[in-house]
Amino acid sequence: MKKRYNVGYIVCICMCALTGCAPKVVSDMYTYEFAPQPADSVQASLPDEPEFKNKQDDRPENVLRVAVGPSWLVSKFETYRRIYKKKDGLDITADYAHVWKSGFGVGVNYLHNYTSFDEGFDTRVNYVGPCADFVYDDGTWRWGAGIGIGYGCYTESAGSLSHTENNLATLIRLNAEYMASKNFGIGLQANMFTMRMKKPEDFELKENEVSGIQRMGIQLSLNYYF
Repeated sequence: MKKRYNVGYIVCICMCALTGCAPKVVSDMYTYEFAPQPADSVQASLPDEPEFKNKQDDRPENVLRVAVGPSWLVSKFETYRRIYKKKDGLDITADYAHVWKSGFGVGVNYLHNYTSFDEGFDTRVNYVGPCADFVYDDGTWRWGAGIGIGYGCYTESAGSLSHTENNLATLIRLNAEYMASKNFGIGLQANMFTMRMKKPEDFELKENEVSGIQRMGIQLSLNYYF
């Protein structure tokens, strides 16, 4: 069967397309509507810009952190036999912090260091003090920095003999952690401990030197959020 085309309909559609009107064209079976779209109503769909949001809003505000790892003496340490420019030891830290949704927080740091020397004596450092923290949380990774000033206690011991000195000390910490869940994270942290000490009477310092101890450590941490 040959198809028939209504020339009048075709001419009407062409004229209306040129003049911008919206006619209804009725066929034997269907009704078609042609509605022209204003040019200014068509907008390009652009991809959204990436949003950098601190997702601390979704995290509990309290955190307990326990960490353990090696540390190194980075200040010169003089004994009766030699001068140490680097000596490894062990750091154990425990921290508590309350972090607000802004990313800023306050807390308490505790650090213990143990180092054994070839001359047959050991040193121990204990530190406790308040700290100020800042945290950025992207939902998977959590980046933090903290600085604290507190009480430091340094002890040298050899057999039954020991010497202890107390003074103010500082602790600076940088950390990154992977959030395994909303409440648990595992991370890596680096800290720098500095404590000023009294100069021994028979010891001479250079012009740009001070008496004290400084250690740098790297620890693996386990973190619990509540």
